This record gives sequence, structure tokens and C-alpha cells, in this order.
Amino acid sequence: MKMNDNQLREMLDSYYQDLVASYEAYTNGEDDSYYDENEIQNLYDYVTDAYQVEYTKTLSGSFVGCSVCIALGGPNIYIETSHNRLEGYWGGKVEYLFFEDYQIAETIESIVEELAEYN
Repeated sequence: MKMNDNQLREMLDSYYQDLVASYEAYTNGEDDSYYDENEIQNLYDYVTDAYQVEYTKTLSGSFVGCSVCIALGGPNIYIETSHNRLEGYWGGKVEYLFFEDYQIAETIESIVEELAEYN
């Protein structure tokens, strides 16, 4: 599929809006019916349903950040918590969209860190 100049940015914007809505619902403690009614995914599910999750720790064991792949194949979209942004790749084009609230990335890191402890 050939993309136009704005298509990657539009898709990144759409994922960003969904992620922010999911973060707000997650931090407000909304129940499953809220997610269904508003057609958004639970933030925890963004991580557990991801195509790939990589996390980085220092040699002393401190958690540094993670990369969560939430879309593959056109475009590829990653949540990059150590850079506090979404990254989009498609057809040789790269776009970054930074989170306005750093707590989104920190919350995702907490979820990944919690899941990593169980593996």
C-alpha cells in the first residue's frame, strides 16, 4: 500500500488519541463497561496484546524503559517510554509524537515492570 505524505502522521495521531484516552480511563479506575462504551482499549491490554515488548535494565537492575510494538506492517508503531514518545515507521518515513504528559510513559513502564517480574 502506498502512503501519502500525511498518512503516517494521521495514523500516529489516532494511536496517540486512543492511548491518551486509555491512560485517562486506566488512571481513573474505569471498569470494563466504560472501555466497551467508549470503544477504547484498556492500557494494560495495550501491553499484553502488543506484538512485541522489550524492556531495558541497568546492570544494577534499575528499570530504564521499554519499547511496546502496538502496530506492525504498515505502519509500524511503537511506544518508546525512555524517549517519552510514540514512534511511527512506514515506507522509509519516520514520525515521532511526544507525550504531553510524561506519566503516560511512566504508567506503561510500571505495567511492563510488573509483568516482567512474573516471567
